[in-house]
Amino acid sequence: MMTTTPSLRSALLTLLLPACAGSADSALQDTAASEVRWQDGDGDGYVAEQDCDDDDATSYPGGTEYCDGADNDCDGVVDDGALDTQAWYSDDDGDGFGDPQRQQLACRQPSGWVGDDRDCDDADPSVHPEAEEASDGVDNDCDGVVDGGGEDGGGGGGQGTYGGATYDVLDMHLTTDWWTGDGAGAAAGTALAGGRDLTGDGSDDLLVGAPGGSTGGQFYVLRGEDLFDATGQSLETASPDGGVGWSSPQTGDALGASLALLRDMEGDGLPDIAVGSPGIDDGADDTGIVVLWFSSIDAFYYTRTSAAGAQLGPVAGAGDVDGDGLGDLLVGAPGMSSTQAGQGFAELLRGDASQMVTVGAYWVGDSPYDAVGSVLGSAGDLDGDGRDDLVVAGTGYPAGGAAGAAWLYMGQPRWPGAQVELEDADHLLTGASDGERAGAAIAGDEDFDGDGYDDLVIAAPGGSGTAGAIYLWRGDASWGDTGRYGSVAGSDATFIGEVRGDEAGASVALLEDFDGDGEADLAVGAPGHGDTDAAQGSAYLLLGGPGAWSGSHSLADADITWLGESSGDLLGSAVATAGDVDGDGRTDLLLGAPGSDHAGAGAGAVYLVLGF
Repeated sequence: MMTTTPSLRSALLTLLLPACAGSADSALQDTAASEVRWQDGDGDGYVAEQDCDDDDATSYPGGTEYCDGADNDCDGVVDDGALDTQAWYSDDDGDGFGDPQRQQLACRQPSGWVGDDRDCDDADPSVHPEAEEASDGVDNDCDGVVDGGGEDGGGGGGQGTYGGATYDVLDMHLTTDWWTGDGAGAAAGTALAGGRDLTGDGSDDLLVGAPGGSTGGQFYVLRGEDLFDATGQSLETASPDGGVGWSSPQTGDALGASLALLRDMEGDGLPDIAVGSPGIDDGADDTGIVVLWFSSIDAFYYTRTSAAGAQLGPVAGAGDVDGDGLGDLLVGAPGMSSTQAGQGFAELLRGDASQMVTVGAYWVGDSPYDAVGSVLGSAGDLDGDGRDDLVVAGTGYPAGGAAGAAWLYMGQPRWPGAQVELEDADHLLTGASDGERAGAAIAGDEDFDGDGYDDLVIAAPGGSGTAGAIYLWRGDASWGDTGRYGSVAGSDATFIGEVRGDEAGASVALLEDFDGDGEADLAVGAPGHGDTDAAQGSAYLLLGGPGAWSGSHSLADADITWLGESSGDLLGSAVATAGDVDGDGRTDLLLGAPGSDHAGAGAGAVYLVLGF
């Protein structure tokens, strides 16, 4: 149903330029190829006679202008109208915070202007968001409350505890490094991945997806060693090699809607990358495509389908499901209609030292609109047998009712290379009622309760009246021989969103150790949450350890909470481990806010929260 074939060797960490009119081939029809002026030295589609810089593939007539000191569009002016210009705000009082009403766009910071727009009085240097509140009839900390009882970090509404200390709900600017999308509608932060070292320099690296905007979607590779020099800048600037996109982008391709930073699949010792583009039209509308990049040979492999509406694109690392020491990959096509409309499709691709992946198994939905393959994930090694276990979810199950379901398959040394029936799953966990969307987010591969077995998290953002629900299942040896069939509500621990509409569990991630106590921790995103603003979004951290959580809890009881900065930010649409980017032995956290307007309406933003 889908084929996996190698593409031409191509560098991943290079911006793939848009197709250009006036190619070198057409020019060569008129002039001898031996003439240097008719050669295309940089391969950008324009020969030297047409190009303003034939040694720079990012510069050509009609190209996209960037803040890079080059004349990218060949109009004779450097950096004019650049796509990645940043908004700067007048800082008349010199306190480091700018007036949101006085803005200019520029590639580089003008003197007397700053990138932070949160000053509520730009004539008084003692008034700004980090000031201490005093009983003086002034809103010193710009939280909208005069004499409001001390600094509140810009959040308000609750406290969390960590390591014996008490924290207010934390403001994103005050606690993180952050980057913005590159233009209106980019939706940067829709997908995130981290926790592996792509470059082999000892620092973990990050992937960020920005599937929206007119570019057809892009994704970015942020190198751990460079992160702290680029905070507050655009992702295009923060990523040394810029954004990676299609050569002929079309709005709606949604490249970067799903990302996976994979365990080494071909045995070179370096992680690999998978990226989904569910909206691309590959011979038919919305067929979708998945691109797998093997780092050792610097080559792309495409997994595609000819089925219209299949929306092939969800990707997830499967860990090592066959115990051969190589990573494996799950891909999904939730819109696939084989014998029934929207039944969905999922496939396991096994790593191979020959650098040619093989099909381990595939699954097809049983009923119309089950949307099997909409979400995929690794459960880690739940039963302790040395092989990772995998989860295939269908958020439309049953038959479009959207209760949702997660089919769990235990790792095994041999996979059939053929279709596996959903009814043959080792375990089936379903939503309790229509609309819950159980399985909309999955996390595993970490030991949350410290008992030596990996644990599994299945989220249902439509649960509890759309407040959202997150279900935690503890691993033990019985997962290897005892089938669990029933509602996710039978979990060992449950976490419920604070209010209706929070959609808590839209994203979840297990972190190896955020707080340095040696135990894994759980991050939860709730993009619909509003505290001071509607849908500003929130993210929660629940600290793990022996006996840390059991029974049912409100996320209001979380140890740490972060709030989105503004209405519609949708913070928590994605959460992911960042690995240990600063080398302090603690796991860091990535948070996505694809609705953020910092760099244009819906440009999106990404925040890095360092473990502490």
